[in-house]
This record gives sequence, structure tokens and C-alpha cells, in this order.
Amino acid sequence: MLERRQLLFFGALGAMGLARPLAAMAADAAAAPAPAAPIQLPTNLPPGPSPADYQDDVRHLADLAVEAARQRPNSLLNFTPDSLHIVDDMLAEAAAHTPPLSEERRREVVQAFGSYVLEVARREFGGSYQWAQTEDAPVLVVGDPDFQISLMTWSHVAHRLTGDAAASVTPFYQGFADRTRAATPGDKAAFS
Repeated sequence: MLERRQLLFFGALGAMGLARPLAAMAADAAAAPAPAAPIQLPTNLPPGPSPADYQDDVRHLADLAVEAARQRPNSLLNFTPDSLHIVDDMLAEAAAHTPPLSEERRREVVQAFGSYVLEVARREFGGSYQWAQTEDAPVLVVGDPDFQISLMTWSHVAHRLTGDAAASVTPFYQGFADRTRAATPGDKAAFS
């Protein structure tokens, strides 16, 4: 049986089109999810797109995570590092969900909450978004041209959705933040 917090979380996702409505889950746990337009950043961008385009896409996805959290008690996502424990809690709840999220829904949750973590980092450290073709995901590059510390979150959030508490986004982000603060000219590091 789903706990109250899980019901609120999945109700919020359903209201945003990120998860099946709760009534459908209760009526038939094995039913296929209702079709919805997938939330995806573009993968076939022309050469040299503006980083501002990526920023708009990532912000939009991050806002979807904020909306999902608003439906959950005491879950204000305010784009600060202190709010990342709420993301961890919500991802743990999603990982424990029975039946499991469909691949489409899982991808949407990964993209929304992964983008939220990226926006927390951009607001704290600045930087610009680029597209990592090999990962098919946005990457935040901080410190350029003096140093380059990059952050990719979608794969980390996807791992957290498997239920692995060791993949918590809070310490992952703290490692990135500590490395960024300690960066000196010429440093290069990647967090993914």
C-alpha cells in the first residue's frame, strides 16, 4: 500500500502529466500508462545552438519538478542546495513505487528532477549549459575560461530511481560544489 507522501507525490506528477492518475493506478495496477507527450530536451539540435536555448529547456523541466513538489507537504523546492534533500526523498518514494514507473514516466522524472539539480548549481555558481551528445543530456559547465567543472545529473538521478540510497543527489551535489569552490585556473573536472 502506498504511503500518504507517495500518494501526494504521484498525485502531483499525475496532475502535471508526469505520471498516471492515481485513480487509474488503484483501479488497475497492471494497466498501461495513459499516453502523454514525453518531456524531452531536443537531441537533434543544429550545430552551434545558443546555450540560452538549453537554459530555457532546463529551466522549464526544473519548474516541472518544483510543481510536483508543491503537492507534497513540507516540500518547497526553492533552487537552493538545502532543498536537495526533498529531491532525494521524492526520488526514493518514486523508486519504491509499485507497480514500477513505465520507462516513459521514469525518463520524465529523471529529466525534471535532474534539471532541477542543474538549475540549483547554475544559480549558485553560474556557468552555461551545453549538450552532451554521448549522454544525450544537458551538462552545466562552470568557471570557463579559467577552469572547467562540469555537472551532468540525469544519469545520477536515474541511478537514484533504482532505489540505491548511495546515489543520493545531496552528497553528489556537495562533491561538485566543494570541487567548484576549490578550483584553480586550469582545473578540469566532471561530475556525472
